Amino acid sequence: MIFYLKVLRNILQSKLFYLSIIFFIILYILINIKIIKYDSIYNINNNIFYGTIININKTDYGYSFTLKSKENLICYIKDLNYDLGDLVKLEGTLEYPLNNTVLNNFNYKKYLEQNKIYYILKVDKITLIKENKNIIYKVKKSL
Repeated sequence: MIFYLKVLRNILQSKLFYLSIIFFIILYILINIKIIKYDSIYNINNNIFYGTIININKTDYGYSFTLKSKENLICYIKDLNYDLGDLVKLEGTLEYPLNNTVLNNFNYKKYLEQNKIYYILKVDKITLIKENKNIIYKVKKSL
């Protein structure tokens, strides 16, 4: 038993032990940091999108809503006659969100990127494919 304690003391006093711990910590950090930036799966030339409406907001200029499809999209339209959970087909143009125009102010583009949203869709035409039958969306709408 005393032999093991001497060996443990020698290990803990050696610089190699602490250097190896630092090395493994740095290696762990490098492995877990996501260096590769996630890019959008959409092409800027796409103009037809399918998805489910998961969030609707009334704005001064019409409606903004979030479309859940392969990748979430923020969409803007003047009139919206559909409810949460409806499966829709959208035709429109994709645009990149703008960076902040006032220095050290809220950056909408970075905010959207943190939510994995890379484009804004200006909707020209919207078509209902399937009406919502889910009770959860109906309760959310009524609240």
